[in-house]
Amino acid sequence: MAFTVDEHIRLKRVSSIAASPDGSWLAVAVERVDRDGAKYASDLWRVPTDGSTPLQLTRGDTRDTSPAFRYDGALGFLSNRQPNEIEPDEDAEKRMQVWVLPAGGGEGQQVTDEPLGLESFRFARDADRLVLFAWRMRSNARRRQGGRRKARVPGVIRSNPCGTGTTGSMTTTIWRPRT
Repeated sequence: MAFTVDEHIRLKRVSSIAASPDGSWLAVAVERVDRDGAKYASDLWRVPTDGSTPLQLTRGDTRDTSPAFRYDGALGFLSNRQPNEIEPDEDAEKRMQVWVLPAGGGEGQQVTDEPLGLESFRFARDADRLVLFAWRMRSNARRRQGGRRKARVPGVIRSNPCGTGTTGSMTTTIWRPRT
């Protein structure tokens, strides 16, 4: 029996890995085709380094990827899942935001709410700081779309432009989240 293209598409793929601070397990993002077979989704798994049984941490038809550990052992990741506490807008599922799973277990909490989403992030090694790599809309493009300048976000320490695009600029931001 030959290996088909459909079988290849249905294979799960590891997209990113992060080692826990104590080295006892890996946070692994595994990409798969969603239930409808129309797009890729990804879930996070806890894979013990001693070879014992892996545990699925997140599930659903969203993209949970780019795991990274915070100084206190909490697991941060990028996701396009719907927000827990605010009403999502129509484009919310297109934007990746930082979410955190508490070190002791529990439900994930959204940490960022960047209007155009994030490309990547990193936690500071020994502090409550977060570096974001995010698109920012230029003020004239924001005005054309009827948007107002967003109020200053509590926790932003410093924001630096580091590139430009046709509708926005890429910005790195050092952030102190409220989690």
